[in-house]
Amino acid sequence: MHLMDLPESNQDYGKKDYWDARYASEDEYEWLGGFSFFRNEILESFKTFHRSSSILQLGCGNSSLSTDLRNEGWQNITNIDISSNGLHKLKSRDPCSNYLLMDMTRMPFTDNSFDIIIEKATMDSLLVS
Repeated sequence: MHLMDLPESNQDYGKKDYWDARYASEDEYEWLGGFSFFRNEILESFKTFHRSSSILQLGCGNSSLSTDLRNEGWQNITNIDISSNGLHKLKSRDPCSNYLLMDMTRMPFTDNSFDIIIEKATMDSLLVS
């Protein structure tokens, strides 16, 4: 699979197998744009929180968002994704965050487990099925 290969059907975006295959051959891709594109908006929305606040990133894939947030001083970051390949690549670049193989529609967390929850285009994968 090449970087810009598209699935046979948009419904494939909702399938774990699609993401496992994609992340097996792709090191990093920023859906909608990288952190620099959204930096000001993200930091503005986080301004009422402390740098020690807990952050949950839904559908992290192989994005550098958690690394970029860490570089801004945010340290308590948990990333979840349905693809072990995406998590593995991300963890190799940023071993200091937490990584959990998990379906965001079946999270075992109790209410208020995180101070901040962020996602960047993961909802699209749910809406195509």
